[in-house]
Amino acid sequence: MPTKNNDSNNLDGDYDFSNQKIYEVSQKKITKKATFMLPADLHKRLKTAAVEQDKTMLEIVEEALRNHLKA
Repeated sequence: MPTKNNDSNNLDGDYDFSNQKIYEVSQKKITKKATFMLPADLHKRLKTAAVEQDKTMLEIVEEALRNHLKA
């Protein structure tokens, strides 16, 4: 949590953020939200495949789209 800082030269304004943990991301992924409807049977198959492959449904959909859209 930031602490109140009385240093007038502080560029962060009234708070000192130096005590916060900084997490580095090796490869930041910019994402966009896409909402779409799937037939119930396809959704069920996707969900089952995700469990069987120990992946998220998103990982499977992303992989399928990448394979389908290869240029």
